[in-house]
Amino acid sequence: MITNKDDEQKRQGLGLDVEAFEMQIDKEIDSLFVPGDSRQDVEETSGAVHVVDDVDIQVVEAPGPSAETEGTPKTAIEKPETPGVAINVEAFEMQIDKEIDSLFVPFESEPQAVPDFSPLNSPATVKKDGLASSEPKPGGKEKKSEEPFGKLEMEAFPDPVVPEKGPSKESPKKGASSVLGGEPTTSAGAEPRSSELPMLVEAFNIAYLSLDWEFTVENVSKLRAALEKLRVDCEKTRETQFLFKLLRSLLHRLKTNTDSVQPELIEIMRDAQESLKTLLLSNNEMGTAEREKLRSLVSRYRKLRDSFGEQKGRGQEAVRIPRVSPFESLRNKGCPDWSSMNADGWVCWLESVPQLNGELMRVLAGEERTVREIASSLSKTGAMTNLNHRLEELSSILADCVSFFREKQAEWEEGIRWLKDHRQGILQEGGDKRAGYISVQESPDGKDAVKAEWTAPDREADEALVTKQEQVFFFSVGGKAFAIPAKHVVKIDKIRSKKLEKILAKGFATLKELKSFYRSIRSGLLGAWHGLPSEVLSSYRFLTVPPQAMGVGEQPSNSTGIMLVSTGKGHGAIVVDSPAVVLHNDMPIQVKRGGVGPVLGTIDRDVDAPVEVIDVDALLRDLHQDGNDPPFGE
Repeated sequence: MITNKDDEQKRQGLGLDVEAFEMQIDKEIDSLFVPGDSRQDVEETSGAVHVVDDVDIQVVEAPGPSAETEGTPKTAIEKPETPGVAINVEAFEMQIDKEIDSLFVPFESEPQAVPDFSPLNSPATVKKDGLASSEPKPGGKEKKSEEPFGKLEMEAFPDPVVPEKGPSKESPKKGASSVLGGEPTTSAGAEPRSSELPMLVEAFNIAYLSLDWEFTVENVSKLRAALEKLRVDCEKTRETQFLFKLLRSLLHRLKTNTDSVQPELIEIMRDAQESLKTLLLSNNEMGTAEREKLRSLVSRYRKLRDSFGEQKGRGQEAVRIPRVSPFESLRNKGCPDWSSMNADGWVCWLESVPQLNGELMRVLAGEERTVREIASSLSKTGAMTNLNHRLEELSSILADCVSFFREKQAEWEEGIRWLKDHRQGILQEGGDKRAGYISVQESPDGKDAVKAEWTAPDREADEALVTKQEQVFFFSVGGKAFAIPAKHVVKIDKIRSKKLEKILAKGFATLKELKSFYRSIRSGLLGAWHGLPSEVLSSYRFLTVPPQAMGVGEQPSNSTGIMLVSTGKGHGAIVVDSPAVVLHNDMPIQVKRGGVGPVLGTIDRDVDAPVEVIDVDALLRDLHQDGNDPPFGE
């Protein structure tokens, strides 16, 4: 028990206890955190002073209006009675920790709602200026609606409206202050992306530079993924939304049409990504230069979209490949002069009949095989366009067969009639004056039989049957010079050894394998082939021609060129010594009959030896008859 000192001075109000005074101030500060309805007025004597010691507290009353006299003894109290307010210290500390943690909430996560309980044992909340109400605000949580864009190749979307002034800035909404009266916090619907946006733009720029350095489908996909991360920022204004859609549409076309990358498309994509980065990093503030640049992008995009539509319409039109008749090399000019023909001439004429019949049968057999292929492809919807072309070509070939057969049939009938009328004279003249003669002997049955006992004429003295003018390419295979009509050549290109080995191993070449990386599949094609759609060109297969078919031994190891040829029906690939070929116009070709191999004739040159002209139709026909026909439509 601690007794009071200087009772006389304290009764007169002259003594002051500093520790008790500080304790009283602390209680007044603590009372600020007590809810108003739970605060109770503590009746204390205005002159009371609390003396605090280690264990016990004694209250000394100051002189004043009191019922007690000076001689009344003072009552000692071991522990004062506390007001009727209890503070939950743990709940109070937990609330402080949550307020501190709310300052470090990540940008992507939504801040959690403030708990509805108070750290004090009172259900009411303090409603003073600067303190937030615990009632939830209606409509405080914004609803996100993100409708995905449709798949675009070059789809049309509403033209952007380029404003004369920059986009209006909305003042940020003031967030509710904390329970402890701190700074206002961010509302629950806001998405703070100011610090994340530069990193996303930098990642988008890196992906574009990678695509610009190496054009691959993988880099296109990476740039598309980097663009998708900017979707939320691009949806804020019409300008950035237009640039987002434009870039996504161009990337979709690059990914699905890698064979037809146009320079205009690359330039539009470059300018669009620069404008998008500038608008995003400048908080969508548009200057005069950016506004004009956006207008230019809109007009260029419309022009490119219209050109894509025109090309698509032209691609759907039927493009015909020039076809060469298989009987062109067999036709001669007019009928022979029967009166001037000797026995040797008659024999040659008679020998040509089975050759022509065999040629006709081979053509008809090939068309019969084509008809079977068409019949097997009727169920394929994708082959309907090619089917119509093949039916028209088949009708034309059959018409040529009928016309050719009628011409030769009339010639044969006339020759046979003349032979019957002048048989005796021809046989006599052949037996008496010619080196080769035909004798008539009596057969056992009494009928005349013709016995061939003549000597074959010298083939080297035969004259050319046909001389015609052709535009030809001169090339060499294994050091041997050849010529080929230019109308059959599809493409001439250089080729590396590794790619050549791959083509020779599988037995055919495609136009997609021979195209340059940044060029279209139609690049370098000759004649009507240049106008065919990319989808049709990709389906063709050109069978490799073995060098033995051209009278050359093994395939030379130093060959650096390849020549693609076609007759409209058959397609082949000839490996040449060099892609540097020579084109000559109106070269006279002496077409000879009875040549060995796929040789149409020869071209005489003043200095060098005569050059053989390749009969492309015979070369490819023999190649396809070996069982190497590709599937129909390829």
